[in-house]
Amino acid sequence: MLKGLNPGMMDRRVTVQTRTLTYDAYNNPTETWNDTDTVWCMVEYPKTGSGEVYDDNVQIASRVAVFTFRYYAGLDAGTNRLKYETDIFDIERISELGRRNHTQATAKLKDNDGRQ
Repeated sequence: MLKGLNPGMMDRRVTVQTRTLTYDAYNNPTETWNDTDTVWCMVEYPKTGSGEVYDDNVQIASRVAVFTFRYYAGLDAGTNRLKYETDIFDIERISELGRRNHTQATAKLKDNDGRQ
C-alpha cells in the first residue's frame, strides 16, 4: 500500500467503459460504449486544469478529476473512459502508483459537447 493512501478514501464507484466500433451495411462506423467494470475509487477535483476552453470558436466548460483505484491492468486512454455518477470523463493520463499497487487516471469532463 502507498504511504498516506487510506483505503477508506476509496468510497466512490466508477464504471470503466470500453469503446467498440461496429459497421453498418454501407461500411459506416458507429461508435458504442460498453460497461466493462465497476470499481471503488477515490475522486479528487484539482484546483488547476479545470476551466473554460475554446474549440472551433465555441466556449466549452471543462472539469478535471483524478480517479485513484487499485491497480487496473489494461486501462487505456484511447479505448476507455470513466462514468462517474451521471458524468462521462475522457481519460487523458494514466499513472501507475507504487509497484502495481494503484492506478491513477486524470480525466476531463466536457459539460456541453453534445454527448450522451
